[in-house]
Amino acid sequence: AVVSTQSTGDSKITAIMDTLACVQYCHHTSLSSPSSSVLQSLSAGALIATRAAQLQPGIISKLVLQLPFLDLSLSGGDPSLPLTTEEREEWGCHGDSGNICPVAMGTETGCQVFITAAERDRRAPVWHTANFVSALASVQSEDDVFVNVVRKADHETGMGEEAYRLEMAFVKREQGRGSFEGFTKWVKQSLGFLRT
Repeated sequence: AVVSTQSTGDSKITAIMDTLACVQYCHHTSLSSPSSSVLQSLSAGALIATRAAQLQPGIISKLVLQLPFLDLSLSGGDPSLPLTTEEREEWGCHGDSGNICPVAMGTETGCQVFITAAERDRRAPVWHTANFVSALASVQSEDDVFVNVVRKADHETGMGEEAYRLEMAFVKREQGRGSFEGFTKWVKQSLGFLRT
């Protein structure tokens, strides 16, 4: 899918709307359906994918976020974060980021969410994930939110094979509600790699 290249700065909402249009096109042409659609994103792309899911809850069944940069409203003005300074041109003025910040919106996604965060990632600190999960917990079932914190990972080195395999197991898992314990038990039985 091609997302508008003119959606930088204050026009970033255009990228979110473009993402929704792509998903709707897939549904309209029967390439996919809400029950089988998955959005996957990395780093600051999580802002777009998550916000799209929040604007139209239920348009996708699963949201997979890798090393997500989610809390633009709090971190956007912090020049000590490398991603903030590198992405200023892309994301624009962060003082009024409520329309694209998933944490600030605090609304449900209408889907299951799997997040892989890195304990020592300087670009997308693990507290981004913590803030988002906290905001999401007030409006969505905790059984629909899964978090995997990887110790030896960051933006430069990636997440590692186990993290990717766990994400793929989540994506391929039959749609249904269940506890994290049930999910990890299913992963252990299916793949046999998750350490207890």
